[in-house]
Amino acid sequence: MNPLRRRTLIALLALGPVLARAHTAGTDTSGLVTQTLSVGGRVKVSLMLSPDDLKAYPVQNQAEITVKGRKGETLRVLKGYSGVKLIDLLDKATLVAAEPNDLKKTIVVAIASDDYKAVFSWSELYNTSVGEGVLVLYAKDGKPLADDEGRIALISINDLHTGPRHVRWLKDIQIRKID
Repeated sequence: MNPLRRRTLIALLALGPVLARAHTAGTDTSGLVTQTLSVGGRVKVSLMLSPDDLKAYPVQNQAEITVKGRKGETLRVLKGYSGVKLIDLLDKATLVAAEPNDLKKTIVVAIASDDYKAVFSWSELYNTSVGEGVLVLYAKDGKPLADDEGRIALISINDLHTGPRHVRWLKDIQIRKID
């Protein structure tokens, strides 16, 4: 096998899990577009939110967000986005903690319509600067997000590598307790 073909094959095998979730330019993603976001699991009040509902929360405008991959490479730059803090939504839903230490064992799972998932711990969201920068996005330049992102997306802007927790087509936030 020639060296170029061998390197390409090795690269494709290494990127297999990434490519499984990648949607190339020109791919029809209209079937993935989400119109609502549910917040459920270990909460007192389940939420079902549209992009218009999200506008009722304090807005977070971001002039520019650099989406970086796992190795620090720039994947894309998002400009002119508006959203809300994930912790504002969680506070509205009110997390359930039956025992004093339950919150320390709580995780928050952001789930996309293509089944991509990103996970946050309660401690990370509420006890570090990461929590202030986890945003549920609903608009770009004052207009709804395009089909390639869904109408609702999520990103953790304070992560060093923002790409792995950039969830396009966000459909569900699930609060779970781990043992």
